Amino acid sequence: MVKYLGNYPLNKITAFIIEKYRIDRKEKDKIKDSSVNVDIAVLSHIFNTAIKAGILDKNPRLDVKKLKVTYSKDRILSNHEIALLFDKLHGKDRLMVLVGLFTGMRLGEVLRLTWQETDLAKGLITFTQNKTGKAVSIPLSDYLIEELVRHKEQNPGDGVFESGEITNAVVIRHSEHFSHSTIEKVRRKYDTANIDKLYDITIQTLRKYL
Repeated sequence: MVKYLGNYPLNKITAFIIEKYRIDRKEKDKIKDSSVNVDIAVLSHIFNTAIKAGILDKNPRLDVKKLKVTYSKDRILSNHEIALLFDKLHGKDRLMVLVGLFTGMRLGEVLRLTWQETDLAKGLITFTQNKTGKAVSIPLSDYLIEELVRHKEQNPGDGVFESGEITNAVVIRHSEHFSHSTIEKVRRKYDTANIDKLYDITIQTLRKYL
């Protein structure tokens, strides 16, 4: 995101610039439409935060239609739902959601992630997939790198999120935390009629979105 929009002051980013950003991401970076939609959802959240802070008067993303994507029957997050989650989540929870959202990593893989596997200088995460046992490398967005750098300053240990052994019980506990505790807090804060069935979101929903 910084690569294409970093030179623009926030109040100078227009719907036209956002449209151009989408085209560049698709044609130059070869990013699929669903991932571009995630980028725009994150950008929209930034605009909304700036509006709350009195920096902006309007969210230019509202003039940009979401790209149409054909999905499977899996639960899909809307841009509105992503914005609600980002608005409510903080700290480690928020960053775990970001990692799952942008990389497609499973919850267990996110929990087991170490700083040794996370090359922030090269912008790569290299880890072993739980399901296949294969080592894979996933490029990180500039936005996610910045978030991880800040997190590392406060959490310099071996594990990015957890330092102990990640057993199935640990994974289940975190899954329940995301699917019940955190999501329930969001539901209580907002009118549930406008949340597109937010109650049935689980941590796995995040990786299915991509």
